[in-house]
Amino acid sequence: MTRPATPPYVRCVSDPSAVRGGASPAPSDAPLPARVWLAIAGLVFLCHVVPLLRLVDDQPRGFLWGDANYYALAAQSLAERGSLDLVAPLTEEQIRAALKEDQLARDDSGRLVLKHGSILPFLGAPFFALLGIRGLLLFNVLLTSGIVVALVPLLRPFVGIAAALATAYLLGTATLVSPYAYNFSADVAGTLAVVLALVAVLRRALFAAGLLLGLAVSLKLSLLPAVATLAAGTLALALADGGGSAPRRALAGVRLAFGGLCGVAPMLALNATLFGSIWVTGYQRIAAPDGGTMSHASDFNQPLVAGFVRALFDGTYGLVPTNPVLLLALFGAPLWLRLPSRRQRGEIALLLAAALAQLVVIARYDQWNYSHVSNRFLMVLVPLLAPLVALAVERLGRLAARG
Repeated sequence: MTRPATPPYVRCVSDPSAVRGGASPAPSDAPLPARVWLAIAGLVFLCHVVPLLRLVDDQPRGFLWGDANYYALAAQSLAERGSLDLVAPLTEEQIRAALKEDQLARDDSGRLVLKHGSILPFLGAPFFALLGIRGLLLFNVLLTSGIVVALVPLLRPFVGIAAALATAYLLGTATLVSPYAYNFSADVAGTLAVVLALVAVLRRALFAAGLLLGLAVSLKLSLLPAVATLAAGTLALALADGGGSAPRRALAGVRLAFGGLCGVAPMLALNATLFGSIWVTGYQRIAAPDGGTMSHASDFNQPLVAGFVRALFDGTYGLVPTNPVLLLALFGAPLWLRLPSRRQRGEIALLLAAALAQLVVIARYDQWNYSHVSNRFLMVLVPLLAPLVALAVERLGRLAARG
């Protein structure tokens, strides 16, 4: 006996793409087909690789502005000498300038080493060994491209594939992510780790989520406010998904915590090796010109409200004036509140809580404006706000299609 065909009106109700006129597949966390990944790779190539090939400075270190120069020196030292000693490649004048800019730290033996407690130089060292200084630019472009690519699976549980691709392209080219592709940036590397962690969070892959969140901190310590919020919220979401015995719920916490410990272990090992304790970072051992040390630990003195307003609206470094596309998140907020899935509403709420935690801490930071473009300390807000932006993009696309 053959099964009767499904009536058209039933297909319309059960198939969201039918309601949408077939224009965009429904939100899904299913794996993307190969042709979609090829399309994403093509977009990334056009967004980042081609423009950067035209922008490469004739000077060997032309793309290494700000902290990137010191990450690069550390990568060079690792590749050529197997050491984080930064004195050898610098002249006396350059050392004095670095000390004046608070860019170096003193290890337990008094050597000048990288202040920034990041594993980025270790990851970049093989690229330097293969291609020299330009290998670090290639590595950074790959990291930036990875953010764009990883945004697509992050957004797919909330919007259709067309809106996910459009939003990834938009956020990859119209935010501070794009100019920092021309750099060697721990902010880029840490943001990529957070995006990948968010994908794992949405899929409740707890060990992977913990590992990637820990790696984000190992790459960029200033991501700790967002990462800590995401870790706590991830555990809460996993427990709220329901059910299971007390041992199973405890195991969820163990997987997340063990992954996080594995991810942060490289930074802790670096701290112990250089400064004698896993809890002491280069930020607490900044090399002073007089031979002593200083600490960044007390540099959170800005008034909260005034700092919050500056971080958002300052004409040079404010998140909104330098990344106006993120204003689409305001239009996505009502759509988020009307999402039928309680799980989806909770996931976006977690991302917004992490964004707020990062914003509040950076608003208190005395050096909140130490960036060349926009505010690099807030780069992580781009993926954290991405689902709201995607909901707005999808709604605008539907309105345009009705046009």
